[in-house]
This record gives sequence, structure tokens and C-alpha cells, in this order.
Amino acid sequence: YFQTRPGVDFVYADTVYPVKVSADWRMVGTNQVWTDATIDQANRAGFMVYFDHMRKLKSSMQVVANAHDGWRGTTEVNGRLNGAFLNAQIGKSWSIETTGGWLTMMQRYRKAMANTVAPKAVVFNAVGSATDYRTMRYSLASALMDNGYFSYTATDGAEPAPWMDEFSAQLGTAVDLPVTAAHSSGIWKRAFSNGLVLVNPDKTKSLT
Repeated sequence: YFQTRPGVDFVYADTVYPVKVSADWRMVGTNQVWTDATIDQANRAGFMVYFDHMRKLKSSMQVVANAHDGWRGTTEVNGRLNGAFLNAQIGKSWSIETTGGWLTMMQRYRKAMANTVAPKAVVFNAVGSATDYRTMRYSLASALMDNGYFSYTATDGAEPAPWMDEFSAQLGTAVDLPVTAAHSSGIWKRAFSNGLVLVNPDKTKSLT
């Protein structure tokens, strides 16, 4: 299929996650729990065989996956994906920013960048309404603290996704490296050739 579609550069694999089903994975007549370390390892390895097969069909194929956070740094997966989709970093009740806070979310983002290989197509996804400019700007500015891509998904799943004025801003190229610490004021900032991006991760107070 890939060989007959020369315009296809990327393949996206969703739910590259533990199976979460107890079954007779070893085919010995009894069920084994899905949390068994050797079964989890074999599951990861199986995904990699699948991705390698796709690359054999088209050597230039890049693989991006919505991969389990605990998997990306493992021996089987680390360095084997060309990117990662970080679903709903912000905007859902179960989003990592909601449950773990901004710093935890950014650690997840940086780890995804570190565990993938070129072109490192890591997508920082956020969810909000077409008029929720505050969430969109907070999310976009957070994504710009590193070198991933940004996507903003409508809360109701409507297509096409909302287009915001900021998406057309010509920021230019990054002057600063990806940011790993806040300014002394508590603000996170990153300079670009045509602008400056600022994030206040503190939801309880304003910062200057």
C-alpha cells in the first residue's frame, strides 16, 4: 500500500498501549495477567516488529504513535519512533496538566522529545472550544517552550479544528534552546527571532 502512495510520509498508530487484558498469552492453557513484565515486554516488541515491517514496505516511512508514557523510554521503544502524539495535554478532566500540574506535563513533553528520533514529530495536543482563547494561548505558549508541534482540538470534536489568529504569527526561529527552568520571576520564557513567548504556569497569581 505504501509503495503505491508516494505522497505518504508518515503513518500514525493510535493506542500503542499495554493490552490490559488477562489471557493465555503464552498459550499454556491458563491465563496470565497483562501486568506480567515479560508479557508487557513482548507486547512492546510486537509493536516494533509491526512498525519495522511498515518501514520495509517503504524505507522512508516515518512512524508516529500515541504511545504509552511508560513505554517510550523502554529498551524496545526508545529511539524507534519518529514522533509521538501527546493527546489532550491540557483541557480534559484526565489531562496530565489537570491531574499532575504544568511541570509534570512539561516533563512528559520533554521525555517524548528525548525518546524519539528525527524528525521528532512530537505533537502537543490541547482541547478547548473555538472561543476559549485563554486555554489555547496557555497551551500554545507551553508547546513553544520546546520544539514539538501544536494541535488544538475542538471540545465537541467538530471538524475542521478551530483556527486561531496566533497560528499565523510569524515567530521566526528559536533563539533560545528548549526551556527547562523558569525565569527568577517564575515566568517561563523563550525568545524567537521575531518574538518572545511567555508562560505563567501558576493559576493562583499573576506574575510580572
